[in-house]
Amino acid sequence: MGELERFLKTNRMQKPNAFYPAVKGITDDDGNTVMWELKHLSTAESEELKRECMYSSEGKNGIVRERLDSAKYMERLLAACVVYPDLRSATLQDSYGVYTPEELLKAIIDEPSEYAAFSDYVYGMLGFTTFGDKVEQAKN
Repeated sequence: MGELERFLKTNRMQKPNAFYPAVKGITDDDGNTVMWELKHLSTAESEELKRECMYSSEGKNGIVRERLDSAKYMERLLAACVVYPDLRSATLQDSYGVYTPEELLKAIIDEPSEYAAFSDYVYGMLGFTTFGDKVEQAKN
């Protein structure tokens, strides 16, 4: 295979979906925690989410700047990675009284520690460095 052919999309390895036990309180018939299915996002998908989370703010001397609402971006990023359960399901959203995938994610994972662990897992899966990773690096 030539050097150029290595970069063809057909030769690119696909990242498999990951599975994570996000909520200990949601179990199957045998009492096992139901695993959530998570997918990797492309750079293009991540950038689109960022664009959706931008807002304008007026700074000094009336200069308008574009800023990223990082909390909103991270919420959307987490929700976009979830394949199962279907966070866009109207039935599931109605059962929790919410209207967006991001709200549903927080409603289902309503324990702060579970949500933080889920966030860390997804960020790590996507290759981001988490705060815990930075703490461990500082210790070494």
